[in-house]
Amino acid sequence: MWVMNQEMAEFFPAIAIGGPGVNAFTAQLYETLPIAFTQGQRCFIQMDPEESKRAILWGMDHHSTREAVDVFVRDGYLDRFLDLVWRQAGE
Repeated sequence: MWVMNQEMAEFFPAIAIGGPGVNAFTAQLYETLPIAFTQGQRCFIQMDPEESKRAILWGMDHHSTREAVDVFVRDGYLDRFLDLVWRQAGE
């Protein structure tokens, strides 16, 4: 909620975990961020690897949300996200 209610929030990187039905921050962003990964339309990673300091990890249930988090870490999406954040911080 803090990120959603702060004027300066756009300057802070954020990773939202949980689908739009359970996470208000995800609900605010999920229609604007491209899908970077999906598995069987049940597990989703949404992020713009070139521009955004936002990522959304979610699934249709808690098991698929957990899978999204696992893929995010295991398959290098977290590293790409952090690289982008560090690159933008240096500009």
